[in-house]
Amino acid sequence: MMEILFSGCRSGKFPLEYARAHHSDKVTVHAYDAYQARKIREDVGPKTNVTVLCEEHLPDGASYAHAYYYATSKLVSAELELDTLQDIYLHLDEGARLVTEGVAPETLGKLFAKVESTRASRRGPVRCVCTKKGALKRVRTFAAEFEASVPGGEKLKFVSLPGCFCHRRPDEGGLALAEVVAKAVAELPSPLVTSFPVLDIGCGCGLVGLLVADALRRRGVTEAPLTLVDSHTRAIAAARRNADVLYPAAECLLSDCGLPPDHPNRGRFRFALANPPYYGEGRIADLFAEIAAASLAPDGVCWMVAKTPDIIRAACEKCFSKVETLKRRGYTVLKALVVSG
Repeated sequence: MMEILFSGCRSGKFPLEYARAHHSDKVTVHAYDAYQARKIREDVGPKTNVTVLCEEHLPDGASYAHAYYYATSKLVSAELELDTLQDIYLHLDEGARLVTEGVAPETLGKLFAKVESTRASRRGPVRCVCTKKGALKRVRTFAAEFEASVPGGEKLKFVSLPGCFCHRRPDEGGLALAEVVAKAVAELPSPLVTSFPVLDIGCGCGLVGLLVADALRRRGVTEAPLTLVDSHTRAIAAARRNADVLYPAAECLLSDCGLPPDHPNRGRFRFALANPPYYGEGRIADLFAEIAAASLAPDGVCWMVAKTPDIIRAACEKCFSKVETLKRRGYTVLKALVVSG
């Protein structure tokens, strides 16, 4: 039996084809995103020699006799691709081969001493075959640190990882959202309730949620349960590292569909925060608004930010009866709530 790795797949088609043709091999399909992993599991079905792994890195101690990497998503940054390829290299058996499709030979040349490349057609993706030979001279670390704050608050240090939205720097839209919400926190009438649950949807490295939680702490809120949710394992890994330092009680959830139905604060959150990605033709904004509406208390507020707010406003108006807009840093922050009566 051989251990075979597939990475970069957008579906389970290729791993399933391999598993059907090689019944005795153990096939692992690695995905970073929970939605992608779920789709791959649906494609693979009950095939017993296929395991779908949704983790930040390949497991410690895992080793593979052969690996395939498909550069099928334009959303994968060059840094995440190189980090992934390095992770694969470190887990290959000595003499094992990596076959890639759509990866530039010069990228692979940073890891492998010899890269053989072919192209089936002039416009087709480049296919490369590389063989592991020896340990890497240098194992790169791709984590980055940056500082961020809101007016009146101290600078907080954040860690980000390749795969996180806006890796290596704070996102301007996220800062705009955090600043507007922190101002709203400062203007809340006293005394504040002791419990003020906050939900950060699509949290990335936790930038917005942790800045807002810190603002609540400065107002003297003794209990502000913070839940950080994202579908990407790298985002949740970075959020967990940041929360461990800045707000250890925070909960970090990997999910592509919001909170589980039995979550203890479902329907009790006072604030839901979201900085939806621009791709997806509004579907992700709709999902974020739906998650917020299902998670908030009756007097809760959904805060969203966008550079061009039309799609986000439309999403909020489907789920909330009142939507207000505020301008900050060239972005539009939307304040959405349900008006009773």
